[in-house]
Amino acid sequence: MDKRIESPNNELYKTARKLATRKGREKTGLFLCEGWRASLEALRAGVEPVALLISDEVTEEENRALSPLISSGVDVRRLPVGLFRNLTDVVTPQHVLLVARMARPDWRSFDPGGTLLVVDRVQDPGNLGTILRTWAAAGFQDVALLRGTVDPYSPKVLRAMSGGLFHLRLYGVDEPGDLLQRLRKEDYRLVCADVRGDNTLFGLNHQERTALVIGNEGAGIEPELLEAADLRVGIPMPGGVESLNAAVAAGLLIYELVRKGPLAGGKQT
Repeated sequence: MDKRIESPNNELYKTARKLATRKGREKTGLFLCEGWRASLEALRAGVEPVALLISDEVTEEENRALSPLISSGVDVRRLPVGLFRNLTDVVTPQHVLLVARMARPDWRSFDPGGTLLVVDRVQDPGNLGTILRTWAAAGFQDVALLRGTVDPYSPKVLRAMSGGLFHLRLYGVDEPGDLLQRLRKEDYRLVCADVRGDNTLFGLNHQERTALVIGNEGAGIEPELLEAADLRVGIPMPGGVESLNAAVAAGLLIYELVRKGPLAGGKQT
């Protein structure tokens, strides 16, 4: 029989509550994955499960779908509706939350050879989630997240990702200089998305060792990265619009790389 959590003072429950904040996630090394589909996707991708929290509102269909997770030996806890809903910021939440361990590879362990996405201080969770989901859908895996970028394990990013996050390798990088030093050493071509770029995306060809940089929604790309760019690539906007949404611009550039190269240009799982 599954164990129950009946009190907000339960230690596992208190830990789960902390995962609503970036500080709590970084301190514990854990995050919350919402919904049975995303939870199963996490399990298939090799994410380490810690506990499965199930609301008393769970349906029979959801219970049946959860059998692979439950049979994996994860700690299963049932919760009253009120306690469960306090763990999510969604008005109408799904009935399943997976507490799982974050994968946080060190930038020094980056294995060069494939195409790399560099995210420079993107702040909107929906933008980051869409960019990362597009990167995963295009068949790429490696992502460098510069300091100042929104937490990829935040609930809003995870919802925008729809499980795609678990197929990526995410490297945190503190300083642009650290990134540039490694890319130069490994002979990467640095391509920056820049509205003032002299090159257009239609002239962007695929090279295996390419690092594509997407910058902050308002400030753009860090000047140090722009100065080091091998290519500054803009997107033609004959309609007179000044700029595109960061996620839309990233999607166009990502699929131009795919169109000009192998169907899946990055390392595969």
